[in-house]
Order: sequence, then C-alpha cells, then structure tokens
Amino acid sequence: YLKGGEYNVGEGISIEKSGSSGKYIVITSVKGETPIITSSSKNSEIPLFTIESQVSYIIIENLTFKNVEAKNVFGIALFDGGQNHIIIRDNTFNSLKTTKSVDGYDTSAVLLLGVNTVIKNVMIYHNKVSNMFLGYGEAISVMGNCENIYVLNNTLTNNDNIGIDFNGNTGDCKSSSLDQPRKSVAMFNKVEKSKSSYADCAGIYADGARDIYIYQNTVLNSQYGIEVGAESDINKNAVINIVVENNKLIGNEKTGIRVGGY
Repeated sequence: YLKGGEYNVGEGISIEKSGSSGKYIVITSVKGETPIITSSSKNSEIPLFTIESQVSYIIIENLTFKNVEAKNVFGIALFDGGQNHIIIRDNTFNSLKTTKSVDGYDTSAVLLLGVNTVIKNVMIYHNKVSNMFLGYGEAISVMGNCENIYVLNNTLTNNDNIGIDFNGNTGDCKSSSLDQPRKSVAMFNKVEKSKSSYADCAGIYADGARDIYIYQNTVLNSQYGIEVGAESDINKNAVINIVVENNKLIGNEKTGIRVGGY
C-alpha cells in the first residue's frame, strides 16, 4: 500500500516477483489517498514501473503516473515476454512526455512488447490517460507477441497520437509468425482528441494484428475514429479477423472507419 504523496522513482521500479493464482501481488493506494509516481531522472528512457519478463499474477491499481519527460517514457511497461495474469486498473496517467515527434522518440501510458515469449492474459481496465506527448508512441500500446489482451472501459483524452493500438509485423518478435497481437479486444473505451502533429492518427488502431474485436467504443473529435491497417512489411502475417462493431464515431476530422494500408 502506498500512502498519498509524490514518489520520485528515479530510473524506475522493477517488479521481479510473481504472485500466484488466487494470491496476486497487489500494488495499490491506501484508501482515499493519492500516490503520485514521477521521476526527475536524466536518463533517456524512463519506465516508471516495469513488470519484468516471466513475472505473473500482478495487480497495479489506484496510482497516478504524472509529469515525466525524456526521450522514452513509459508509465507501466512489460518488455520481452512471458508475463501473464496482469491487471492494470483504475490508474491515472497524465503529462508523460517525449521530447520530440520523431522516430525513436515515444511515450506510452501502458506498453506491452512481446518478443520471444508471448505476453498473455492482461487486462487494462478503467484507466484514465490524458495530456500525453506521445511522439511516435501510442497511449495504450500492445505490440508484437501478445495474446488475450483486454483493453476495457478506459478513458483517453487529449493525447497527441494513437489512443489504443494493436501493432504487429514490425520485426520486434524474433519468431516472425508470432509477430502479431491476437485474440484480443478493445471494448467500452472512450477516446477523445487523439490528434498527431506529424501525421493523421486514429483513436483506435489495429495495425498488423489479427483476431481483434473492437466493440462498443466511442471515439470523438480525433483525426480518424477507428483504423484497420497494415503499415509494416518487415513480417508479412495477414491482417485477418478484425471485427469492428457497434462503435460510436463522432466528429472525427478525416473519417469514421478507415481500412487499408498506411
């Protein structure tokens, strides 16, 4: 339990120990208090919380990640792979910022990057993400070898690139046939004002992914509402079985739903 107040975590906190079924390790706030996770580190990359490879049965909830600037900033990051049974819920991410809008400079509130071993059974639920300077990153980013990822009931507001992204075929995964997020859903999310300064972007994007269900989300006042695409050709897995159903797409500048290549 974290009491209210500001925690400067420097280069970041690594979570290296697993819980077990029915005995999750829970990192949360004292009831009614607001812990703020931040950093004044001068490192070029700052993952505030990292759930390390092969770690499972972790819940992170009721924390605020705020006011960090570096080349690469991540609120909660899962790198490499092997993580499973992870719940990220009821957190607030605000003003995490990269320093430029150029390739290689990116920020995410939540980043899942599956490489050799699959990241699976992750729920990203009821978080708030706002005022992020993402650069080439996405607010909630599910990349590479990921399976059974549930992005549910999050609110994303005023972020300068893609809101929710399932991103594959980019060469991050050494097993080319597994370089796709799959069997995953984005449901009941609200995305507003996802607008990039250097390109057109979508509130919700399935890019190089497969078997993704995008259902009953609301995307408002962004550049695209929802996009299904295939930007990268490093790996050539087909983008198939993407279902976009019963969403509300209101006031988006370019189009409501866009399907095709980059």
